[in-house]
Order: sequence, then C-alpha cells, then structure tokens
Amino acid sequence: MKHGFLNFSQTFLLNNIWISVKMNKTELMQYAEENGPGSYNWEWEEESWFEELTEDKDVVMAMLKMSDALCFLEGSLQTSEFKKHKDMVLYAIEIYRAFISDEEEAYQLWDLSDESLADDQDIVNAIGMARD
Repeated sequence: MKHGFLNFSQTFLLNNIWISVKMNKTELMQYAEENGPGSYNWEWEEESWFEELTEDKDVVMAMLKMSDALCFLEGSLQTSEFKKHKDMVLYAIEIYRAFISDEEEAYQLWDLSDESLADDQDIVNAIGMARD
C-alpha cells in the first residue's frame, strides 16, 4: 500500500527530520504481493522492525521472492536460520536458478543453503550436483 508520495516501507524526510515507518507483517506481505520480484529494499535491513519480522517464515518467503533469492546470498539474511529449512532452500533454488547462465555455475546454488543440508538428496537433485 502506498500513501501518496510516501511509500510506507521506507525512511522519509519530513520537515528536515528523518522518519522511519515501522512496517508490520501485513504491510510487507501486501507490498510483496503488489510489487513482486525485484522489489526488495536493501535499506530495510537497517530498520528496527527488520529483525523481528524476519523471524516469520512467511515474511522470509516473501523476501526471497522480492529479492530474487539474493537476500540469502547477501546482507542480514545470509546467516538466517531459515537456510536450514529444506522447503525454504528449495524455494530459493527455484527462484535463483533463473539467473544462472549455465550448469557450470550450479555450485553457487549451494550458497543458498546451510551446510547441514549438504547430504539432503532433494537439495542435491534440485541443484544438480553434490556439495564440495
């Protein structure tokens, strides 16, 4: 949801004072639905609400979609506990695979998962190669 000139998900300047609008789960999910892939805002990671919201699986799934799975490769979610969740990793692989130019780069997909999933056959099959 957008409020006039103000996008609720960002910090803005009002009367020379920077204001940070706290986003909640409902707003973030709506933003993700309306804006889709490529709409992840890396500045969110600096906001006070970010850590709390990223404890929610649905929120992280939406962030994976909005960031084209890059949020599992860079920034705060790079060390997320959700990288240990098989379903989350399979979803991230599905999204990120579209950006891999050839199978020789498939090893990069392992960076989307925690090492604890290295022997999971479904993950190995989705990536197309075993982890080194």
